Amino acid sequence: GKTWSLGLNPMPDENDYNVIYGFGYTKYIHESSNIYQELEVFVPREDSVKIGILKLNNKSMERRKLRIVYYIKPVLGEDEIKSCGDIKVHFDINANIVEAQNLYENEFKSIMYISSSEKIKSYTGDKKFFLGEGGISNPDGLKKYNLNNDNGIGKNACIAMEIEVELESLSTKEIVL
Repeated sequence: GKTWSLGLNPMPDENDYNVIYGFGYTKYIHESSNIYQELEVFVPREDSVKIGILKLNNKSMERRKLRIVYYIKPVLGEDEIKSCGDIKVHFDINANIVEAQNLYENEFKSIMYISSSEKIKSYTGDKKFFLGEGGISNPDGLKKYNLNNDNGIGKNACIAMEIEVELESLSTKEIVL
């Protein structure tokens, strides 16, 4: 029932947040509820892909179950205002990939993919559903059992995907996004 964000925003808790900038990468480091979290983000020089490697270390003697939600606001095309309502989000369950495509943009056929090394449990392409009354600092989507698997057509788009992870006591797990 406790929520926090790995970075200082949007949902900070009382613990320290650290960021390390290196040549070609950034690391976000935080510890909350006896779970050490380290997210390394980088873009390979040869590929047009952003990679996040999330390392979780359960420092407690208890097994922990985490619900991790990855949220982005895609801008596929010229700008966010022109693509509003025209981004379609689709989940390919067999490939474990969430795809977003700008249906309005004919010139570039903007498409993006998000995946995880863990099974994606649910997703939404509807920013209003995800943020709700709580806004970015306390999204309503975090209080729901599942995200609504909405494709976001005709709505202000976002991509939020949910995964669940179990950490045995004193164990470490690595997740790739």
